[in-house]
Amino acid sequence: MKFKLPTFFKKNKAEEPEPVDPAVLAEQKARLEASKKGRKNARAQAKKEAEERKKAEKENPSSKASRGTNFYDSFSNRRQGGSFWWVIAAVALYFIDIFVTGFKGFEYSSFVNTFYFSREGFAPYVGFFTNIFVIGIILGYILLKKRNIREAFSFFVLVEGMWLILAMNREFNIGAVLHLVFGVCVLIWVLYYSIEDRVHVNYLFVFFLFCDFFLFSALEIWFSNIPFISSIKLLVPVWFLVALLFARDSGWKSFLWFVVIMFYVLSYFTLGGAEISGVKMDTITGEDKTSALKVVTEAWENLKESVTSSVTSFAEGQANATLGEYYTGDIDRKARERLGVYIEDLQGADTEFYEDQPVNIWATLVAKTLDEPIEVEIGCTVDGEVIEGVEIYPKEVFDVESFEEEGIECSFEPGLLIEGYHEISMNAKFNFLTMAYIKTYFMDPERRRALMREGIDPLENYGIVDRDPRAVYTNGPIMIGLDVGKPPLSADKDFRLGTTLTNWWDGEIQKVTDFYIVTPNEMELEKNAEGVYSCRGKRNYIFDSSSCSEIGEEEKGCDDKIHNVFKIESDAIEIREIENYETILCRLYVQDQSDLLGEVPLVTKYLKVVAKYDYNIHEEIGIQVKGGDGVRTVFAERECTRVCIDDDGCLCPDGCEILKGQHIYKDMTCGGIEGGEVDVATTPPVDVDGGEIEDVQEDLFAVEGCGGNEDWTTECKLACNPSQHDGIFCFEKKWTCTTDANEDENLYYPLALCKPGEWGDIT
Repeated sequence: MKFKLPTFFKKNKAEEPEPVDPAVLAEQKARLEASKKGRKNARAQAKKEAEERKKAEKENPSSKASRGTNFYDSFSNRRQGGSFWWVIAAVALYFIDIFVTGFKGFEYSSFVNTFYFSREGFAPYVGFFTNIFVIGIILGYILLKKRNIREAFSFFVLVEGMWLILAMNREFNIGAVLHLVFGVCVLIWVLYYSIEDRVHVNYLFVFFLFCDFFLFSALEIWFSNIPFISSIKLLVPVWFLVALLFARDSGWKSFLWFVVIMFYVLSYFTLGGAEISGVKMDTITGEDKTSALKVVTEAWENLKESVTSSVTSFAEGQANATLGEYYTGDIDRKARERLGVYIEDLQGADTEFYEDQPVNIWATLVAKTLDEPIEVEIGCTVDGEVIEGVEIYPKEVFDVESFEEEGIECSFEPGLLIEGYHEISMNAKFNFLTMAYIKTYFMDPERRRALMREGIDPLENYGIVDRDPRAVYTNGPIMIGLDVGKPPLSADKDFRLGTTLTNWWDGEIQKVTDFYIVTPNEMELEKNAEGVYSCRGKRNYIFDSSSCSEIGEEEKGCDDKIHNVFKIESDAIEIREIENYETILCRLYVQDQSDLLGEVPLVTKYLKVVAKYDYNIHEEIGIQVKGGDGVRTVFAERECTRVCIDDDGCLCPDGCEILKGQHIYKDMTCGGIEGGEVDVATTPPVDVDGGEIEDVQEDLFAVEGCGGNEDWTTECKLACNPSQHDGIFCFEKKWTCTTDANEDENLYYPLALCKPGEWGDIT
């Protein structure tokens, strides 16, 4: 019996290939021959052009063939084929700079000093540029493959630039080595691949090297008056931008470019007010990191703010269209002049100070009001905190009648600001008034309904041009928006008056002190269940009747005979700290339709709102306070009793050195110790408070100080040193051993005057 294998185990016979049409084979062969011939012709043509270019260079060195293409053409026609991994590597190098090496480039002064002529003449520089190692590399580059003069010279500049960086890195800064190695890798595998003209590549690479190693230090010197300049190295990572520029096109590249551009655009608004200190060093410092982080943070805040404001504007528009809970207005064309209080041109004596130096900042205060005088209160804070001892010139409070422009100054005494970075804010607090009004139309309800049934616009029927009036408000820190609904309003119904107070400036609305609503006397606010005038919103607002004289509007058309005035009761409800806006919704009703309309079918009426509020504006400036400046303060004769506040110490006329926080006490010297060191006897004593004085012996009156009298307490003997203290004095019914009694004679009294029964005479 034969065993049959399954079919799938059987070996299939090789299928015979289908016959090919000879005409097709001939056509394919002809195409192949043509392709080979084309490539051969192309190579021959390229070789011919190269020979012609060389010939032109020899005959006319200034020809375009000798010069090559211009840089713009080379850069525009670059190939974007760099791997995206170079971008990631550049980011890694950036974080290594921040957290590991702290590399920030070389000081520009070191770069300049390299080219200063020395007493030896040109010899040191000739030796530097003709170093055998450098010359060997350049000759090898030229001889390995014949190069034209342009390319050879550009390569010479490139090698000399790298040699300069290596020569300046005497301390073998690992950060400098990493940057140079990374740059060379980018040159070989990115730049040479992307740009065909090597001359342009070599010069471009030298430019990138200069930016990475020297440019930012130079900017710190050239533009030292710009506070944030020390942090620009962290904000402009050179190799990251280069790698991103030459990376191949992709979605990630487009996204990163968008992020970078948005960051710099938003940072533009940050840098104007972000006064950030700088430390001119070749390593990244804590202040630099803080400065860069501050710019990044504020740029992010700007982005969020711009997005938020856009969303808010959209939401406000929707609310205005549907809910009617946010209302806007237009500035009064007759009152477009700049009203309010402004702080302009804030600046400091410097961006860096020492602890033993006074710190002074100044600005120009500009204030303008329409009618009522305003009071402006000036203040200065440090890092958001109020500091005692700040002097404000020429005064802290200004009364502005109509227009005022005054130079103001904040002065901090030496030692008032500790070492470190500080943000000083100059503030101006003032009470201001903003008014707004809106026009609307009222119509007989029956006639209104009849026209609308016929499809006729009532306002158009009566020739009204301004059919959608907007609120008009005076210029100032806040915008007052008003809305009463779509006109014409029916004279027999109540209607809603919506008022929005919007913080229009960058300051803070600290408190709304007064808020008035002025209506025609035919209208009145609705009352709540308790029978009081009220409005709704973020809180329940209680109103009371008022008068035109209280607003001060009686001379501007406000007449109690034809107007009703309602004032918010600030004692019951306070409107405080409006961050963005606050809306107040009130319902009004017409008391008598016939009084409102009279004999006409349609009337025009105005509603007015007046707000008085405390507003605070501020401008900030950043400064850096450093420790000692290496110079001791020299005291004049008899000044050594002052406490030394200089980090480097103070020097008395007799050669005595005093440390910070110490001073030579009354009737004392340096103690005769050579070298001028302060001895133990001059260390600061402490004022000692004792117990209450009850029975003072007569024989103690003649005793000076504590010394030599055993009847006095042991504590006093140990604590009071006659050579340092002025003696024992009476202060607030207690004895005290003090050093400043002579300075405060109105507070301290000799012990002999501290008699029982006479405390009432001594305070």
